Amino acid sequence: KAEEQKSVFGDVQLGVDVLADDLMWEVCKSEPLIKEGASEEEPEVREVHADGKYCIVWDPLDGSAIVDNNWAVGTIVGIWGASTGILGATGRDQVAAMVANYG
Repeated sequence: KAEEQKSVFGDVQLGVDVLADDLMWEVCKSEPLIKEGASEEEPEVREVHADGKYCIVWDPLDGSAIVDNNWAVGTIVGIWGASTGILGATGRDQVAAMVANYG
């Protein structure tokens, strides 16, 4: 069974969750259009590029608890303009969203 730890919400956090989250943070750091980011694994908002135009929030691997069964999992992403930010933003403020399914 995959290695487990707890998230800040008390949910089981698998090694594959952490790996997927690290990959998403690397994308944020390398993309100057991204001003701020936050994730289900690390929910504290982090500034990555002060002059960025967008704020991004994600669940890096939704459904990771069923990875061992080889069932479909996915990544969920929400994007807001930098002027809106993440904190206090609503779905109506969102400029884009994405769901990617794997498996």
